[in-house]
Amino acid sequence: MTGIVQAAVKGLIVNDDKFLMLQQKSRGKVWWDLPGGRIKYGEDPAESLKREVFEETHLDVDILNPIGVWHFFLEHDKVQIVCLTFLCKLKSGEIDLNKNPDNDEELVMYRWFTPQQFLKNSKEALLDDRLKKVIFNYFKI
Repeated sequence: MTGIVQAAVKGLIVNDDKFLMLQQKSRGKVWWDLPGGRIKYGEDPAESLKREVFEETHLDVDILNPIGVWHFFLEHDKVQIVCLTFLCKLKSGEIDLNKNPDNDEELVMYRWFTPQQFLKNSKEALLDDRLKKVIFNYFKI
């Protein structure tokens, strides 16, 4: 089997006991995800995460520590994405999903979840099970 493996970073951004999730439309479905994206060649993963978070949300964050690694596949492109996930603290900014320079990403909406709200809503939401596990493990739910 041939394919490409790419590295990405995701941020679990916490603020006032809630964390940020984004909804993204892709191939006719709407998925929940954490802010973040692929690491560019030569880019430090932490700087990549700060850049991706700012591009997608217009927020500045402080990166605290890694909380998990997970992966998913883009079968149609024969790509495996390995996501390094970091705990982040909101530093400044107001969310604006309309300034994302990536035209391939259609960000639909955002929501701040408490861990309890996330647990309740995660059963119906389209969300990768491996990402769900990283979030559950962090919040011990």
